[in-house]
Amino acid sequence: MEIKYKITEYFEKKNLFSKNQTTKGLKIKEESNSLLISGNSRDLVQLADLLVNVALAKEKTSHLHIDNLTILDDDSDYHEIILEKI
Repeated sequence: MEIKYKITEYFEKKNLFSKNQTTKGLKIKEESNSLLISGNSRDLVQLADLLVNVALAKEKTSHLHIDNLTILDDDSDYHEIILEKI
C-alpha cells in the first residue's frame, strides 16, 4: 500500500506545526493494563494519516505495519503495530 501523508501535508501548508518540530517517533507502552501511545503533534498527525490510508484502501483486507522504519520510536515497548482493515 502506498502511504500518502495528506493530513500531514495539509497541516504543514497551514503552518500548524512549529517550524522546528520534526517527527520523533511514537512511543507505545503498557501502563496499568492499557496501551499508552505518545508522541508530539507531528507524530500523532502521521498516525492519523496511516489510519486514514488503511480505512480508505480499496482492498478489503488491507493492512499496514508500523515499526521503527516508519513512525515508531526505538524505545517503544512494542516494536511493531499492524493496522488492518476488515
